[in-house]
Amino acid sequence: MQSEAVRHARRLLAAAAGFILLAAGAVMLITPGPGWIPIFLGLSVLSVEFVWARRLRSTVMVQAREYYVRLARLWRRLTARLG
Repeated sequence: MQSEAVRHARRLLAAAAGFILLAAGAVMLITPGPGWIPIFLGLSVLSVEFVWARRLRSTVMVQAREYYVRLARLWRRLTARLG
């Protein structure tokens, strides 16, 4: 069983790491760099401890899958016309 202090320390470290990754991802969206990767990682780290992050991560993942499906359909149509 973990003590109260250990639980709080773990939650604080997870929050700090998650928010640092989110901030780094936001900066990388503007500057050169893989901005979405740290954003997804930051949400994943935060979702371990926070329900709001879990919900947001789920929503973002569903929208990313939908975007991928639309992009794949478009790619198939374009390559079918060229081929």
